[in-house]
Amino acid sequence: MPLTNQRKPSSKPRARKAQRDITYRFAARDEKDEVRELLSECGLPTRYVHRHLKSFLVAKAGEKTVGVIGVELYGRVGLLRSLCVDPDFRDRGIALALNEKMLDDARAQKIDRLYLFTLRAEKFAAKLGFRKLEKSRIPRSIRATWQYRSFRPYPVVCMVKEISR
Repeated sequence: MPLTNQRKPSSKPRARKAQRDITYRFAARDEKDEVRELLSECGLPTRYVHRHLKSFLVAKAGEKTVGVIGVELYGRVGLLRSLCVDPDFRDRGIALALNEKMLDDARAQKIDRLYLFTLRAEKFAAKLGFRKLEKSRIPRSIRATWQYRSFRPYPVVCMVKEISR
């Protein structure tokens, strides 16, 4: 379940820093626990993050990880696995910036299509250019993932985005 619009209440005051104070880069190996913690806080799975950490982008406010997006690569297709932003940093364009940077990297790696599964964020994914897809049209490499196998019995929405070059 890579996308969520679920907001977890926070006891901290909302961050007021501008978008320009956010930096973006690929996650470092020693940031695995920070990435897992943010995913967990946003209600997203953390399973096998360590296997794909090198393809996770993070948004940083100083030393704090405030956003993350992950992609699992399978040949010329990818599975968008997680997109989330710390509740205190939402509504500042961080999710859109993470998505654009991930798309730039996918193009550079010659990825043709990105797939995702979601239970609650279909409208947000559609805003990012993903369209609904019948499960039977998902390629074998994506159907072989633990996400597909885990979510198959649930009313999960499958979506795809063609990557333009």
